[in-house]
Amino acid sequence: MDIYQKAAITLQEYPELHATLDTYTCIADYYSEVLSAFVQEVKDTWQANDKTWRSAHLDYHFVMSMHNSAFVKPMQKATLTRINRSWDDFRNKKIYKPVQEHEQSQATS
Repeated sequence: MDIYQKAAITLQEYPELHATLDTYTCIADYYSEVLSAFVQEVKDTWQANDKTWRSAHLDYHFVMSMHNSAFVKPMQKATLTRINRSWDDFRNKKIYKPVQEHEQSQATS
């Protein structure tokens, strides 16, 4: 969490960004939640011999970041509606093609 606090303090030095402490706090909180959920998910479900294991939390985060950086619940809900997905789809490892295509393009770069 310390890194997010330092980032928020540093970013406040640039008023041209037109962001408030609430914005930075919201973003930091969102990333903390994603990271904590990912760590717990790894502890609960990861298996070293499963080459196809995917993190539902990271897939969800990647989708949100592909759609206007949806950091707050109303934006996330709107994004899920727009892409015809639910949290359960992510938990059940339903593939969202744009994330998969992005990963594949990164792997070949």
